[in-house]
Order: sequence, then structure tokens, then C-alpha cells
Amino acid sequence: MHRRSVLSGALALSLGACRAKRVEHVEPFATPLDVSRPEFLHALAGLRSLFVIDPQRIMESSAHEAIMRVVPAERFEAFAASHGGFDLRAARTLTIASLDDATQFVTALGSFSPADLERWFRERVDIEGRALDRGRTHRFEPLTRTWGGSRRGREQLGMVQSRFAMWEAGRLGPLRVAHLFAQNALKKVKPASALEPLATLRKFANDAPIRWYALGPFEGKEASAVAGLLATCTGLVLAAVPLAGLPARIEVKCAMMGTFGEHARSRFLASFDVLANDPLGRLCGLHERLSDLKVEAWEDRIEASVILESLRTAEGLHAATDGTVADVMKW
Repeated sequence: MHRRSVLSGALALSLGACRAKRVEHVEPFATPLDVSRPEFLHALAGLRSLFVIDPQRIMESSAHEAIMRVVPAERFEAFAASHGGFDLRAARTLTIASLDDATQFVTALGSFSPADLERWFRERVDIEGRALDRGRTHRFEPLTRTWGGSRRGREQLGMVQSRFAMWEAGRLGPLRVAHLFAQNALKKVKPASALEPLATLRKFANDAPIRWYALGPFEGKEASAVAGLLATCTGLVLAAVPLAGLPARIEVKCAMMGTFGEHARSRFLASFDVLANDPLGRLCGLHERLSDLKVEAWEDRIEASVILESLRTAEGLHAATDGTVADVMKW
């Protein structure tokens, strides 16, 4: 789900001496864009959820077999074949942001073919333009941008050489902001992950290789979830950490921030018990978990964790989400 053609490498411009004894002046190499932490390239305004996954770390962990149950190898291979050779299993970090106007913004840090990725993009979009953007100071390594219209609205692909890609669909804007963050050009604006409530939630997730953030306000049916705790929740995170040893296990962690009152812990425990015994919960093995559910609650925060068997949880998720995963892999 990420695209575009890109220039390779930083440009070095040198001016040769025209006369004897004249000292040669060499322009410095183009300044690299800071895309090493894609989680910090998203703005808080309009953000509803942010999914961050480190595929390379997961595929090297005990959760490898479980992941392959949810997304079989042939789907990864088909995705790479149609997306510039971008093998999601080898990507360092993927982020998927959903905004309140239905815009989606995806970033991918990994290795791919810019030409093939841009070809994929051109096949899905009516191209309106293409540009080479070197930032506000014109000294940064180039970002290749291609944009146009599609059935999803406006779309834009951005690529930094063959190592980083960004894609937005719905309206254009998040990609531009991410490019400014990568230049450290927004001195008075911090990325969402550095602001509350995400800053505290990110510390709790502790760089887990799978983490999903959601921001309030939660309204309608959402507000009644988790025994009504979401009604006063400003943000939450779900994180998954593969554990060493056999059987393959995974620690699932959850943190919520907001205003919850004195009965928050008992309400959270009751909601988990309902989830563990409903059809999906039983399918994922929540009713036969490998550890007790640990819950700590304060008036403004709830933290919980539980250990599950990776393969059983993956099989349950596969049965429940296979159609959705297949659709996503076709992007």
C-alpha cells in the first residue's frame, strides 16, 4: 500500500577550480530526511487511530508462525509482486493512520523498487502531477511525489529513494505534514506521538512490535463499549509483545486514559469477562488464557495485561478477519 518513483542517493554538487591556486569548493551532500521513526511523522489534528507495526521484528520472533496463520506467505508474495517488490515481512516499520474525514495515511520504512511502486500507483490513479520536492531549504534529499484522483478521492504517493514510502487517500495533506516533520521544519508543532494522550500511551506500549492507538471522543455504540468506560476515554492503546519460549506466547497489553471514577477496575474486569466468553473471545482462547488478567486502575488511567497462546489467538483472528485481511492485501 505504498508507492512511487524516487531518486536514488543524496546529490553531491562540486564546483571545480577555474584558476591555478583557487581552492576547490564542494557543496555538502544533501541532508537526509529523518524518516527513521515513522510514528513521529503524524499530526494530532484529525487523527482517530494509528496502527504501528514492526514486521521485521515480528518475523524474527516466536510469533512468526502465528502471523503466517493470519496472513499466509502467498498473500505477502502477491502483495510484493504488485507493489514494487515491497515485501511487508521485511519492512522495518509500517504505520496506518485513519483521520476523522475518512482519509487514510500510510508510511512504510523498508526496501522497494521506486519504479515498480510508481507503476502500481499509476495503474490505480488518474495522474494529475508529479514533482521532486527538496524541502523548504532545497537542501534535503528529494521526495518524489505523484498525485491524482481515484474512486477513493484524491491520492498521493511519496517516495524517498528506495527506502521510505508514504501514501495518502481521501484528501491530500497528511503527506505534506509528514514531509515537514522529516525536515524538522515544524519548530512550534509536535507530532501526535509526542503529545498527550499518545505520549503516555506510547510509553506504556514500550515499543511493542504491534501497537494500535485510538483517540476519543468515542460516541454512539463506541461509547458504551468496555462497560461504558470509552464514554469518558480520551485515548487508548492495544499492544502485543511476543514472548520467548514454548508454547509460543504473546502478551497483550491495554491502557486507557480519561476520567473513570472509583469503580473503573471492576467495570474493566466485567467487560473482559464478557469478551472472553463471547464467540470471538472463545475462538481466540481468551477464556483459557495462560495468565490471569492483571488490571490496575486510577481515576485517570487503566492498565491491563494478559498472556495468550499465540497460535490459538492467531487462528481465531484468522477465522474472524480473513476476508478483511484479504481486502487490505489487495490495496
